[in-house]
Amino acid sequence: MDGWQHTTRDYDPATDGDEESWARAVAAEGWRTWHASGVWVTVGSRRVRRWSLRRSCSRPWSVHDHAEKCLTGAPPGKP
Repeated sequence: MDGWQHTTRDYDPATDGDEESWARAVAAEGWRTWHASGVWVTVGSRRVRRWSLRRSCSRPWSVHDHAEKCLTGAPPGKP
């Protein structure tokens, strides 16, 4: 691992279904919770649960297809 990708994702019970199933799908993409996660916030008129996430990344700070370039074991710096 060379670094981390960070993001936030909102879980919306009205559109995302069961939270455990949603969380399993997010985890299958390599994301893990970190830093003050899971707080309820209001976005517009929707009440959502905001999760702070990160995953290991061989090419942090670059635009790339993470699944193709990082998860397949391609060496850093190679397209």
